[in-house]
Amino acid sequence: MSTEIKQAQFLEYRFKNEELFKEWLRSIWSKKIRLVDKGQDMTAMWIHETGEILHCNFHASIYDGRFVDLESLQECSAIRLWNNESLEWDVMNNLVVESITENTELKTI
Repeated sequence: MSTEIKQAQFLEYRFKNEELFKEWLRSIWSKKIRLVDKGQDMTAMWIHETGEILHCNFHASIYDGRFVDLESLQECSAIRLWNNESLEWDVMNNLVVESITENTELKTI
């Protein structure tokens, strides 16, 4: 079990326009998570291979830069997010995974 503070690598990235942002996001995301629609506004997250949330389609200022537990990530299960204060994974019962898409276009070095 990890007990270190996780630092966002991409949170401070800024782009001149939405087209450049979308191009960057397409080139770097590892998993796209679709959430079960329980009436919340957020229904999708794009995740880096480290687990860092790169973008979500609502509440980006809350979730971008946080970390998803990739080991426990599975369909029909609640997402677990890293808590840098308690150094534990928090279960987000309101964020249930509907589907996970792997980025088959991702270029690895």
